[in-house]
Amino acid sequence: MYLKNIIEEYQSFQDKPAFLNFKFIICFLGSERNSAIFYGIYELIEILKGKKVPEYSKELELYHTKASKDFYLNLKRIQLERKTWFTRIWT
Repeated sequence: MYLKNIIEEYQSFQDKPAFLNFKFIICFLGSERNSAIFYGIYELIEILKGKKVPEYSKELELYHTKASKDFYLNLKRIQLERKTWFTRIWT
């Protein structure tokens, strides 16, 4: 997904309401040996439901099932300065 540049689209489609009561998503990519790489922070702008949920891209259809289209999260990536992102997250 990283190489195809569809991570944001992938996390926008949800099938469980557990992810609907938040303001931010912090995204990590799985790496080798039980580690993860920080990818980004996203702010929730809007939740789309029902007929307002857009269609998957052709690339994303390989990773998502049709059942995962109950909700669409309109997300905005937050740009952080590399020097200060730890300070902003943890304080």
